[in-house]
Amino acid sequence: MGNDMGTLAGGDDVSHRSNPGNRMAISAMANVTQLERPTILALRNKIIEIASEEHAKNQQPAARTPSATINGSGSASGGSKGALSISRDGFRTAMGAVGVHHADKEILDRLFTMFDQTGDDVVDHREFLCGVSPLIPGTVQEKLEFAFMVFDVSGAGIMRPHEMLFVLKSCNACASYFGDMVMSLEQIQLLVDDVYQMGGAETSSLSYRNNVGTISTHPVIVALTSGKGIVRYTVPKV
Repeated sequence: MGNDMGTLAGGDDVSHRSNPGNRMAISAMANVTQLERPTILALRNKIIEIASEEHAKNQQPAARTPSATINGSGSASGGSKGALSISRDGFRTAMGAVGVHHADKEILDRLFTMFDQTGDDVVDHREFLCGVSPLIPGTVQEKLEFAFMVFDVSGAGIMRPHEMLFVLKSCNACASYFGDMVMSLEQIQLLVDDVYQMGGAETSSLSYRNNVGTISTHPVIVALTSGKGIVRYTVPKV
């Protein structure tokens, strides 16, 4: 699937506007949208509600918690759609229910298409919502912490290595859809390994709130946000 997010409706080319200064296009987009933390959190909750109804209607197994449905590679188990997916119709209903601005609906709908790697109008809701979390205003650290918060439905404040990998892959993929040069999957794995090693929790959970500063200043993230990514286009799962 080609990258078509660099230019918005009306010919507003965000990828060109992100430079000079090596500013990422996805960061410039955060100044275009009206998305705020409460809106995305409300959207998450509504999507979970609608997706659960869709699963029940289709007589699919009940959705499990994120930590139970993501395998060690950071991919959702059971294929690219995971255990709790949302249809495009359900997603549009959720956006309307929480009052997403009309212009933001168009942007999010186009991102839905980008995340729908199989073309069946269904996406993994966690992958999508974590991916679009950097569209909120704020610093790199604030955007990363919010992405982890979006994933952390229970509010426990802790995250396992494969869960952090999942969130970072989703954010990375979304940035690539705007034409940004992004991290390779190997770089993301290195970043996660370093964070858990420094935190003394190579295979267990750690507080993302206490470690998000370390993540945001890691050389891989610094290179990414300085416009020195090494991959043009990526997908969340391999």
